[in-house]
Amino acid sequence: MKRLPDRPNLDQLKRQAKDLLAAYRGGDVDAFSRFRDALPVAARKDDAALAALSLRLHDAQSCVAREYGFVSWADLRSFVHARGAYRADGDKGVLNWLRLVYGGHIAGGNSRARPTVAARMLEDNPRLPGDDAYLACAVGDEAQLRRALSGNRAWVNRAGGPLDLPPLVAVTH
Repeated sequence: MKRLPDRPNLDQLKRQAKDLLAAYRGGDVDAFSRFRDALPVAARKDDAALAALSLRLHDAQSCVAREYGFVSWADLRSFVHARGAYRADGDKGVLNWLRLVYGGHIAGGNSRARPTVAARMLEDNPRLPGDDAYLACAVGDEAQLRRALSGNRAWVNRAGGPLDLPPLVAVTH
């Protein structure tokens, strides 16, 4: 798996996908190999069969995303945006991360939850939830939740944190 740079740029990633597509259309064997390795539809196809697929830009984007360990271009794009937001403004970045954890129906907006992307963000920045017991709900930090409950059992029903959610609701989602 390729490693994303510390400050990934979506325009540069788009350029990678366009370059891959151009190489594929030019019959480049390395491009064919990359598609074979990353795209299930291209797996185990010989060069002629792969050329006959007439792959498009979305296929190249999917290939690039998979090479970086994401299941889709949408997940890669979400990760790049969330990482950039977190670096620019930690508080906004936490809200963007929570939108990946819970999706728009809980966190606001119209995006769907992307838990694998949220987990990747957490892997890159394990201190993201900090000591916030409400954020501990999002990551399943049982020790942090036990500490919060030890002081007040009613805490599980009290709304709070960045999304103003009761912990019991946050944990179950």
